Amino acid sequence: MSLIASSKRLIIGAGPTGQAVARHFQELGIQFEIADTRQSDALNQDFSAQFPDVATYFGPLKADYLDRFEEIVKTSLDDLTITPRGYTRATFASRSHDDVWQLVDAQLRRLADAGHQVF
Repeated sequence: MSLIASSKRLIIGAGPTGQAVARHFQELGIQFEIADTRQSDALNQDFSAQFPDVATYFGPLKADYLDRFEEIVKTSLDDLTITPRGYTRATFASRSHDDVWQLVDAQLRRLADAGHQVF
């Protein structure tokens, strides 16, 4: 079985961006779960209607839950930052536009260097 089919992936964010990532993963045959910090019945029902076979979690994200996954795709730029050393808080509002894009560019280069397709 390929890594794509067997890896445990989590998409954080069940809104429009998370749903777009979910559709993309489904088209590629990638298995995933979805989580969102918003405890919204409407959001949960909307996502579940589109992706009935996908496990969902709505509520506060805890480290023991996040640790179950090999890869995490975060679909928003809120203040929760997932780092190689764990989970931390950061505020992008205090950074300049160039500083933020340098961080994004560096992360994209790391992903590409690790063999991931970056688009």
